[in-house]
Parts: sequence; C-alpha cells; structure tokens
Amino acid sequence: MNNNRMVWDGLGFPVMLVGFSLVDVDQELVPDVNMKEIQEQAFLKLITWAGRLTGQHVRFARHYLHETQFEFAKNINVKNASSVSQWEAKGNSLTEMDVNTELILRMHLLHSISSNHFRKKGIIDSEWKRLQNLFNDALSKLHENAEPLEIEKAS
Repeated sequence: MNNNRMVWDGLGFPVMLVGFSLVDVDQELVPDVNMKEIQEQAFLKLITWAGRLTGQHVRFARHYLHETQFEFAKNINVKNASSVSQWEAKGNSLTEMDVNTELILRMHLLHSISSNHFRKKGIIDSEWKRLQNLFNDALSKLHENAEPLEIEKAS
C-alpha cells in the first residue's frame, strides 16, 4: 500500500492526502485523485470535523450542495445571503460565525445526505449510522449541564 502523505489545496483548503500516488502533469508532480471521490469524502468529513469552519469550507459545502448563497442562508436559518458572503470572503480564515449557527450549518449538511445516497455510493449503513452517532454525540454535549439555573435575589 502506498503511504504517501501530502497536504493538498485542490479543494480550496488544505487536506491531508494519504496513500495517493503522484503523476507527472506538465512536468509537475500532482496527486492522482478522483476529484468527485475526494469532494464527497471532504464533504462528509466536514460534518463531524472537530475544527471550526473557514470561509473556504463554507464555500465548498455550499457549492457541493449546488445551493446559491440565498438558498444556503435560508436552509440554515440565517437572515440573508450577505452573512454567507461574509463567511466565504474569509477564505482560509475562520468564519467567526456563532457556534450555534455552525451547528445548524452542519445539521443542514448532514440532513442533505441520506442513507440512500450512501447505498448508491456503496457505503454501508454502518458508516451512515457512524456519522449520525458522531453528530448526535456532538449535539448531546450541548445538554450535559441539565441542572436548574441558580438565580440569586438582587439586593
């Protein structure tokens, strides 16, 4: 098995490619990738990725879903497309969007795919369930502090 590791910016943001061979294209060595496969894997990994999203991540996800900025904003319950535009303009910097908005965005990404999509691509149901479980675990952490609010009487 090929254990080559390289950082690649072919999606607009850096990804670590592992095990891809290199081919000579116009006297430049580039990874031998199936772009559609790489895009699909990147999209799926963004759903549960531990890092905060950058502008390029948002742009990539929106393009992957074939949504306009207006449609994307509506689908994640953001008032208007200018927010999406501002996030995307951050490029490889963090979007600085609210954590709750980012969770809703990731829920939209998860919701946009289905187990039927996975079956068509030959991905087994256990992988779909793993993605759902990872996401549900992340959401459940929002509710761990279930103790009542403590409010003191003002003097």
